Amino acid sequence: MKYLFFCIFFSFALLFGQDSVTTNDIRSAEKIFDLHFTPAERDSMLDNIQYRQKNYHTLHTLHIPYNVMPAVLFNPIPTGFQFQKGKSSFHSAPLKNISLPK
Repeated sequence: MKYLFFCIFFSFALLFGQDSVTTNDIRSAEKIFDLHFTPAERDSMLDNIQYRQKNYHTLHTLHIPYNVMPAVLFNPIPTGFQFQKGKSSFHSAPLKNISLPK
């Protein structure tokens, strides 16, 4: 659970923080969440964190107008699609040569 909060915190720090993240930044964040990573673990997560930071900066370049509604509902039916009305034309074939196990 602490690791999840660490990731969330670090994500927000990346959004509003400096240009690049270092292992010293990870070490500082460890203190806040009472986590302890080895130098090898810090080094391993550094590339992933820097990749995510680059993605956050890319997202900031998008200019979405305020009148665009957020996607809170997924509806796979295309706009204006009409379903057929009335009885379905689907008919299953009768089952033949079926025997029940004894």
